[in-house]
Amino acid sequence: MRFGSEKRAIVFYCALAAAGIFLTIGGNARGDIIRVDMNGEVISVVDPMGLLGGQISVYDEMTGFYRFDTSTPDSEPLNSNQGDYQQTTAGCGISLNINGMLFASVTENMDVLIRVINDTDSKDSYLLNSTVNLPVAGDVTISSIRWQLEDGTGTALSSDALVAATPWQWGSNVLEITFRGAGGGGRIEAFISYTEVVPEPASALMFSAGALFIGLRRKRWSS
Repeated sequence: MRFGSEKRAIVFYCALAAAGIFLTIGGNARGDIIRVDMNGEVISVVDPMGLLGGQISVYDEMTGFYRFDTSTPDSEPLNSNQGDYQQTTAGCGISLNINGMLFASVTENMDVLIRVINDTDSKDSYLLNSTVNLPVAGDVTISSIRWQLEDGTGTALSSDALVAATPWQWGSNVLEITFRGAGGGGRIEAFISYTEVVPEPASALMFSAGALFIGLRRKRWSS
């Protein structure tokens, strides 16, 4: 009887894990979607027309995330030192919050490029650039959200493969938001101090299923 119960539990958790795999791979119809949480601090605000209403200042906290599809092909395959990964999967892009103001890519028909340059002129660089973004408020539009990391030692990267960026590997690290409105435009610059890759719901589901199954096995053998 106990063996039958355990067998049914095994079947259940295997099915749960399979569902997670389907959601992660089949549901995306591409590869794994990676989410990278970000934290940083505003280091410069240029807004001569007051388009942001004075809502954002130096030292304000910036939080958010970006997503990318790991199976995105390199549009520069013949260049062994540069990878260009144009994101087209729905939900990919970048989303940032500063004092309740949202700066984000559109999630459909986005224009988000991740460019990875490895060991060119003894330098490495990582660029995330979103040029089709949601408006902030009224007639204020976001021209670009651009995160540029550079390493003059050429040791931050080992290839031009698509990876998540970790800011502590880089000598230069600036995220710039440029915006336009009636009569002019401006920009915000921020320093990104921390990033963390976090599991998306499907990945979390598989992780939970595995953890529950391990717990069941431990309970079975301890009884």
